[in-house]
Amino acid sequence: MYQKKRFVKKEGNVLFSSVGGVIINNEIDCPNNKYIKHFLWTSYFHDSKIISTKLKRQSDQLVLLIESIYDIDRDWYKLEGGKKEKLKYIQDNKNQYRYKLYFNECMFFNHEAYGNDNDFIFCYFKESAKLKLIERDTGKKKYHLRIITSSGYMDIIFSEFSIKKVEGKITIKDKKIREYKTQWLENLSNYLEGHL
Repeated sequence: MYQKKRFVKKEGNVLFSSVGGVIINNEIDCPNNKYIKHFLWTSYFHDSKIISTKLKRQSDQLVLLIESIYDIDRDWYKLEGGKKEKLKYIQDNKNQYRYKLYFNECMFFNHEAYGNDNDFIFCYFKESAKLKLIERDTGKKKYHLRIITSSGYMDIIFSEFSIKKVEGKITIKDKKIREYKTQWLENLSNYLEGHL
């Protein structure tokens, strides 16, 4: 379920995106973490439901519980029976489709929502003044992740990321995690401009 990165052109600190024509300012490349690359950078959770957010202050940990629509869709056609039976199976086994995303050493969390709908749309890493201040004050490398949801967005500044399924094991079929850099898209864009 690897999707190619969404950017088509970079000018200065602005990456022009092919995602609905959205312009994303100050995006930076993905951190070197195979789980971040597989689950966050490739929009694995696109259209998935964010069930809950829990901020554990004593351990500076943010935990997101997400129900993966990709996993449900993958299993839907393998299941026997009609729509009613399939929905019942998914409901009875919902923990097989749920993931806990752990953002450790979480120094900042902000959730802006403009309604009750809270589906995960896409996310990106950004360079921000808040990130630079926190890095300066703590002396540690941090990451600023912005998650765009159907009702707003979430900003998370953290040091480490891990992920677990509520029930079952995580397997990444593509053992070789590709480098998700924007350079290949810039090269493609330049090539197409010269040949179209």
